[in-house]
Amino acid sequence: MKKPSSILFETDRLLIREFKPSDLNAVQEYAGVEEVVKYQNWGPNNIEETKAFLIGSIALRDMHPRMIYELCIELKTAKKTIGGCGLFLEKEDLKAAKIGYIINPAFWSSGYATEATLGLIKYGKEQLGLHTLRATCDKRNIASQRVLEKSGFELEKLIEKDFMQKGVMRDTYLYKLTFIN
Repeated sequence: MKKPSSILFETDRLLIREFKPSDLNAVQEYAGVEEVVKYQNWGPNNIEETKAFLIGSIALRDMHPRMIYELCIELKTAKKTIGGCGLFLEKEDLKAAKIGYIINPAFWSSGYATEATLGLIKYGKEQLGLHTLRATCDKRNIASQRVLEKSGFELEKLIEKDFMQKGVMRDTYLYKLTFIN
């Protein structure tokens, strides 16, 4: 039997919670859009791929120790799924993690990605005891760079020709945030 969906934390406008099967259509709204996933190494998804993602995300909750937190971003007032975010603990150092986020384009330019990222930072530090967070983004993804910088991340380095992404060699920015105790 699956555990019920639960809220991990909330911000002023958002609930950050576990995904649930009923999120399928809302996730497909953004995961199936080329413009949204153009800097991702996946997508655009068809409905079956999005369903597989949700099934996998739900299954990750039961892993011990939990290494991956694929989470839903929900608008508090509207009770609407508008994106996803995550913490991905590093196998070599369980006190370090990578973060990621994605937002439905209908909700771009509203500060939701930054708000979710700041919430992930606080959750990672206070609940998971993390000391370091990292994030990567495509060199061309100016919006993601702004989110990371507003959230306190510092550019660590540029990785030229990092990997093949959708037929093009991607240049990647690596950002880092270290917590001072």
